[in-house]
Amino acid sequence: MFHIHNRFFYSPSDARDIKNAGRKLCLTLHNARTQGISPTTDFFGQLYDETNGHSLMKECDHIFGVSQNTLDVTVPAEYTSKTSVAYNGVDTSMFSPHNDGKKARKRYGLDGRKVLLTVCRLEEQKGLDEF
Repeated sequence: MFHIHNRFFYSPSDARDIKNAGRKLCLTLHNARTQGISPTTDFFGQLYDETNGHSLMKECDHIFGVSQNTLDVTVPAEYTSKTSVAYNGVDTSMFSPHNDGKKARKRYGLDGRKVLLTVCRLEEQKGLDEF
């Protein structure tokens, strides 16, 4: 079993080599189709998805997405039967608040304000302006 995590670094011929070796191939999509990053990135990212990305996904035995939206906007309709969501996880025994957040709010001057914690890139594509 080969499990790849970035569709932009593998070619359809890489996928075929894996399949011809009798191995299964799984892809995890960590990002949706490029949109709202920059005109150049959007153009070339979408061009890739329409050509190499589409062919790569065809060869996969299964495709995971870190969200349903990532799958919905990235995976061609004919491959959705071999998709599922695998959310990014956090070890809550290691990363958990030791209080209700009052100390952190006070420390950073956030009393009474909405707080959003994210580990994503601060890009328009992520929709953070909607929170």
